[in-house]
Amino acid sequence: CDYGDIPKLADADYIQQSLNEGVFLVSTPEELASFNYYVNTNAGGQYLFMQLQNDIDLDGYAWAPMGWSADANSDYPFTCLVDGSGYAIKNMTVNTNMSDAGFIGWETGCYVGNITFENAFVSGGNCNGIITGQAICGVYENCHVSGQVSGSQAGSMLGYEANCTIRSCTADVTVNGELFEFLSWNEKEKSEIVIENPVEIT
Repeated sequence: CDYGDIPKLADADYIQQSLNEGVFLVSTPEELASFNYYVNTNAGGQYLFMQLQNDIDLDGYAWAPMGWSADANSDYPFTCLVDGSGYAIKNMTVNTNMSDAGFIGWETGCYVGNITFENAFVSGGNCNGIITGQAICGVYENCHVSGQVSGSQAGSMLGYEANCTIRSCTADVTVNGELFEFLSWNEKEKSEIVIENPVEIT
């Protein structure tokens, strides 16, 4: 998988300290990358808690999505809890040919809340969104995103989405060059369903 600038930013001492304390308290791009690095390289890192302590500016860094699947024997879905505490992640860039592009790549039952993504840029192959590329059974509340997304099955906040709970979220995002008025690719697809010759039962 594409790993961007994550390995060179990750701090082993911070990771160990956070594991000892049972929470990743994130104040810098290096600490956010350390959380990413541990989650993506350790199967036991799937149920961690990460909380922002202030705004994080990722300008100049290449972000790598958290949560990925290479094959049936190498699954690392993102299932952690992310609390933004009302802070923002700014200028995140994900530029990859891989599928499942976003802050989170592929999740199965994660929680993301109280967070804003400002001026994000996400470009990937298939299933792309600013917060999550492929979102399965996750919970998203009080999330707000702005920026640009491109690719197939691309949405604003979420790309491909199934059985997620979404509360009090907003998006100001262009997808493939056009303003996108939905929170996920699936939501847009459902809005375009046309029922021909409907039957009225009385």
